Amino acid sequence: MICKLGFEVRGSHDINSIVTPNGEVCWKTLTDCVICAESAQGLDYWGSVRLLGPVCEAIHSHLSHLPRGQLEMQFTQWLQWTSSPELFAEIFDALESLQSPAISLSLMKLTSCLERSLGDVFLLIGKECPFLLRDLLASEELAQVFGQSVMNVLEVFVGSPRGLNLRNVLWHGFAAPHEVPAKYCSAMVLLTAGLGQLLKRYLRHAERALPRRPPLALTRVGDLSVFPGVTHEVLSVLEELTKKSTFILRIMLPYWELALIKFKSTRLCRKCGLSARRSKC
Repeated sequence: MICKLGFEVRGSHDINSIVTPNGEVCWKTLTDCVICAESAQGLDYWGSVRLLGPVCEAIHSHLSHLPRGQLEMQFTQWLQWTSSPELFAEIFDALESLQSPAISLSLMKLTSCLERSLGDVFLLIGKECPFLLRDLLASEELAQVFGQSVMNVLEVFVGSPRGLNLRNVLWHGFAAPHEVPAKYCSAMVLLTAGLGQLLKRYLRHAERALPRRPPLALTRVGDLSVFPGVTHEVLSVLEELTKKSTFILRIMLPYWELALIKFKSTRLCRKCGLSARRSKC
């Protein structure tokens, strides 16, 4: 579904029917692509992904051709509602790089950030945030804030194993770097900005402020420092081992290479995230 569905539909979408020149997301174009099953029981995920394919392609082409300054001017303000707005500068870098592992990592982090942020929105109305993302997206609380048709769009992208299921496919290590098209990363950036626009209207009308849950703090970080320091010589050996190891699938090797790069730049948490999900394959 991720690799092929939606690519067979030819034709282009007018980007102005998806996002206005000042960055306002036109949700109707997106929600019209999400269709119900013939039995009227739930959504037609295959049909919806097929219709959303060209729309995502148009979004990706648009974001790719925007100068960096204009991209940030149009969308940064609408990403401030998320738990990690600083993350999007890295995502823009990854999209500009055209490097599949970096784009997959960016999409993985984006879906995690979105899940946390939607949990904060849920707590505007609800008491206890659902543990699973699919239950969170199916909640009446989020439908009250964003509208059911918008939540249906998110369900197709990240909320159901019958849809694209981008969050789980990436976090559980099922996808090789080239198997997740960059257009889905661009589309998720735009959707996240669009949610920020809808949320601002809701908060203004309700005269409320978005509650922020404190980030998880590791209070005993010292207990984790039980391994000796890794020298450049050891990293060189690790690089050779990843290339020769029968444990690592060849198609997954770019992820391991990126993990070592992150390790060298001391981004340990991202390295652990990358290597952990590769080890599950």
